[in-house]
Amino acid sequence: DHIGFRRGTVAINPDPAAADGIRYYPNPAGAEITIDSLRITDRWETAEIINMSGVRYGTITIANKTRVTLTIKRLVPGQYIIALRRKNAVAYLKFIKQ
Repeated sequence: DHIGFRRGTVAINPDPAAADGIRYYPNPAGAEITIDSLRITDRWETAEIINMSGVRYGTITIANKTRVTLTIKRLVPGQYIIALRRKNAVAYLKFIKQ
């Protein structure tokens, strides 16, 4: 079998979590970032911070919570993603650490 690749641009929704009604702030963030408007019925299980190189900075349990504040003061400035996970689904929140 042969697998081929083509150069091109891939467009993605820049805020895929917005479709789930999830808000997060502030962005850019300093010492903390808050994830708000989580619905218990969505059954989110964990939140994980990942840098743009794929390095993971820990996972916390967010089950049965509607709001979570993450302390990010030890992260170096740059771009990060928060991955919210539940069974069979992931929502990504992109943020900038100042």
